[in-house]
Amino acid sequence: MKININKKLALIIFIIVIAVLINVITRKTPYEVVEGMRDGVEGYELISTNVTDEGEILYTSGVINEAEDNIYYVDMVKNTLTGYKWTGGGGHINRDIVEGNKDFIISMQLLNEEQDITPTALGIISDERVIGIRIDVLDELSNKATIYNGRDGNEKFYVVHFESEIADVSYLIVRIMYTGGREVVFLPSGEDMERLQEGKQLYINEENIEK
Repeated sequence: MKININKKLALIIFIIVIAVLINVITRKTPYEVVEGMRDGVEGYELISTNVTDEGEILYTSGVINEAEDNIYYVDMVKNTLTGYKWTGGGGHINRDIVEGNKDFIISMQLLNEEQDITPTALGIISDERVIGIRIDVLDELSNKATIYNGRDGNEKFYVVHFESEIADVSYLIVRIMYTGGREVVFLPSGEDMERLQEGKQLYINEENIEK
């Protein structure tokens, strides 16, 4: 027995509706997407989000290494027909694991466009006297950091997003503002820039900066 065209159309519509309902019910939120990637991270929590034309950026934090260290993440998540998908990002720890060093003013790490995320600098402020950070790069001047409270009272988490691409940038000017109007400048060396472009972390101490 042949099924007429109307019945075929009704069957197709029914299947589409069911598929859409299943997708809606099972669709994960952007936070659930990145949370699922954080095996071994304790106390994982959302700090803030930032919706852009490219997708949604999530700032999160947690505790790792048997509760020895705090880690902060910046992730880009995009909405697709099948749900939210992680496209890029990275994490930044509050200690140089190799050197075992927490004695720094600020730390810094780059996530560039090659990592499928809005070009970003992120890091930790461990000196409570620091109230602001600005980063100059190419023709973009004074990209101001957004600063969030850290997991511990003695540290803060900062993020700087850039409008232009930074993967081939050979220099940055990092301006660190203190209470009382004092400003110091950190100029990453060539070796520092190589580390940053490789996604590695820098820990900036008093001896690294120009007074």
